[in-house]
Amino acid sequence: MLAGISLPDPVFFEALARALNVSLGELLVRSGLVSEGASITTNPATGDMTAEVAARALGLRDPRSISMFQAMVENLRDQEEQFTDEPRRRSA
Repeated sequence: MLAGISLPDPVFFEALARALNVSLGELLVRSGLVSEGASITTNPATGDMTAEVAARALGLRDPRSISMFQAMVENLRDQEEQFTDEPRRRSA
């Protein structure tokens, strides 16, 4: 990933960052998936990746696409809330 040869499934990004002893944001920047100036943040309350970061990690760049992705995530979270007693966590 860092050499630009292959791209692992995004589900492995967090574990890969831990193994390399770098932040998830640094991993994404060094791999070229996001620019250095990109807003790479996690939800400070939970440490979870935000929907925006996930969208960018998946290669979305158009602000409209990112916005639609964020709306889809919120919709899915609303639906999941119906099936669980766990309180909903909002992305930052």
